[in-house]
Amino acid sequence: SPVAAVRSICNVCPAATVTRYSVCPRATRFSVAGTPTTSVGTAIVTAVTVQNHEGVRDVFAIPPDVVASQLEALLDQIVPLRLRRGDTTAARAAVERRAEEFPAHPRTALAGGRVALAEKRFDEAANELRRYLELEETVEGQRLLATAELRRRNFPAAIAAVDRAMQLRPNPEPALLRLKATVHAKAGDYPVVLQT
Repeated sequence: SPVAAVRSICNVCPAATVTRYSVCPRATRFSVAGTPTTSVGTAIVTAVTVQNHEGVRDVFAIPPDVVASQLEALLDQIVPLRLRRGDTTAARAAVERRAEEFPAHPRTALAGGRVALAEKRFDEAANELRRYLELEETVEGQRLLATAELRRRNFPAAIAAVDRAMQLRPNPEPALLRLKATVHAKAGDYPVVLQT
């Protein structure tokens, strides 16, 4: 379970338990996937303490479902952050770890597709992204699939994916419009490029 995953990556106190009733007062932050807790946005608050320099007076445990939601939100950002820094090795390691811990989670497939796309393994990226989109359809998933299909020179599939992304977001951002124009230009469909 996600709460068990939080418990397993505690770097403050291995004896910490995350339940509604019992929390180690020193273990209020957890490192995610090997990222130090001093990094911005990589800590999960699991409890709020009332304390001063003499000690802890009270502990309020954050409900486990909220902790699990925060863990999921942070895990979703690890691969894109690593890829933005150009660290495909760390991104691939994060995907492998996530695949071990959450093999059936849709975002595991999305992360795998992102890494495969960054490493120019376009067939694998397209397959992973299709698997993700079967489980959870998002604009980002369709955009990435369109990019993978464009790189594979499968223009009809790329056009279908970018069109679906635009259906999901009726007021698309400029990057999505540029992708659509790029796909049509590479396909040689110049009249549509001018309309985009």
